[in-house]
Amino acid sequence: MTVSSVEGKSKMKVSVIIPVYNREEMVINAVSSVLDQSFSNLECIVFDDGSTDASREAVDSISDPRLKVFSGANGGVSSARNRAISKADGEYIALLDSDDTWLPDKLDIQLEYMAENGYEISQTDEAWFRNGKKVKKGKRNRKIEGRIFDNSLQTCLISPSCTVFSREIWDKFGPFDELMPAYEDFDFWINICRYYPIGLIDKELTVRNGGREDQLTSKVLFPDIYRIYALLKLLKKTDLSVSEFEAVSQEIERKLGYFCGGCFKRGRDEYALKVSELVTEIKENPESEPSELLEFLNSDL
Repeated sequence: MTVSSVEGKSKMKVSVIIPVYNREEMVINAVSSVLDQSFSNLECIVFDDGSTDASREAVDSISDPRLKVFSGANGGVSSARNRAISKADGEYIALLDSDDTWLPDKLDIQLEYMAENGYEISQTDEAWFRNGKKVKKGKRNRKIEGRIFDNSLQTCLISPSCTVFSREIWDKFGPFDELMPAYEDFDFWINICRYYPIGLIDKELTVRNGGREDQLTSKVLFPDIYRIYALLKLLKKTDLSVSEFEAVSQEIERKLGYFCGGCFKRGRDEYALKVSELVTEIKENPESEPSELLEFLNSDL
């Protein structure tokens, strides 16, 4: 359901999804930044993904009828997001990581922009902080608006904590792939970008906090493998146009080249060759499944 008018946006409910794992000191800031939004027709759904610290207790200390808290066994960020969204009833879904925060007018500005321009999905710009200090974003991470499919194959151009999308988007492209311990958002976004233009509010309305050892991107080995896996899944779709197929295939080869080059530098020539052979097999054999790449990765660790 599209926000059809600026006046109608206030009637649309937004479900804000926050997965949390062992971030008792940061999750309160994330939740508070949601509940303090100038846009009030929202629910904030926090899913505690089997934390072993006091994350659940920290969130439970906040009193607000719009806050809903759930817990489950640890299943990873994809599983936590999926389980949280299954509890949501908003016409729109907004994602927020438990270590990030929003400026107070983030949702108001974003929903108004979507209403005025007819977007089903949009994101804001973001300020980056590392160990408490603001850092400059590189050109490679510059966000762009509109039809960004080709660009999005190269690097993740959409940030979860910046994004709002319609229920229609989720019903078509969800859930997040629970085989992916990280970079699951890259997999989600590239599929959406094939069909939908991405709106951009060119204001730093989201604050991302990095530089910590507990972040998934710092803990996951071989990140290029997960990106290649996502692209292999996309390559298997039967409705790709010729140009889309070529773009995805070329990007797989580019990322594979980077991955193998890194392996060669570290003396892991045999591993690089095995991954290269497996990727080629998955690409060329209709019977081969992209999940075979992750099975090989997990068996080798």
